[in-house]
Amino acid sequence: MDDSERGRHRREGRSRVLPGAPAAVVYLLREGPMRPGDLRAAIGGISQKMLTQTLRRMERMTLIERRRYAEAPPRVEYELTEAGRDLLLPIYAFGDWVDKHGRAVGEGLAGPDAEDDGNLASTSTHNDVA
Repeated sequence: MDDSERGRHRREGRSRVLPGAPAAVVYLLREGPMRPGDLRAAIGGISQKMLTQTLRRMERMTLIERRRYAEAPPRVEYELTEAGRDLLLPIYAFGDWVDKHGRAVGEGLAGPDAEDDGNLASTSTHNDVA
């Protein structure tokens, strides 16, 4: 599996188990500051409004820091705080989990019982032990 396929596979797996943009933002900022437009393009499929709300919420959570530069036009960048960088370890671990189990999860969600997700108790596949 090449890096682009692995990245796509991880994004799909993460969105199934860990929905939302915060993990994607943390992962994308791992190598340094990024501008909001670059984050939006890298995440894909997120509206400007949703990204702005996510970034503001993450600022309040002290996961990222916003830097505004007094330039014309004004430039804004976001970067990880120490707390945000500490999230990379579980995100990497989750990526490894997705590499190992993501395909099975995806196949299970696409299976014949996919429309019955609201009643998970009745579709349990584990073996009961007496």
